[in-house]
Amino acid sequence: MKNFMMIYSGNWNDEIDVDGFVIMNKTEMGYLSSFLKRYKDQISVSLGFGDYVEYDNGKELLEEISFHEITPDEYVAIHKFFGTSNDFGDNLILSIKDTADKDNIEFKLFG
Repeated sequence: MKNFMMIYSGNWNDEIDVDGFVIMNKTEMGYLSSFLKRYKDQISVSLGFGDYVEYDNGKELLEEISFHEITPDEYVAIHKFFGTSNDFGDNLILSIKDTADKDNIEFKLFG
């Protein structure tokens, strides 16, 4: 199965660039994209220190996300040194889940 690196590049208060990544497969990538395209309410992405980057809806957040296919060798190297995500990547996914939970919407990215 092909792997992809989801890269999130946000900005908080025009002061701090917030960059995160999560490695996912094609099914997970499609699920996340579809979920965000359909999500109409505000999403707050936690920065982990009490502040948030606010998005009007999922489509606006999706504009700051890109997906890049990675080779098996790239996957092994990234996983060896960084794991399958970094802190801001984790915060992004957890923030989407928390927002969906508050709205009673199911979000099951990783099975």
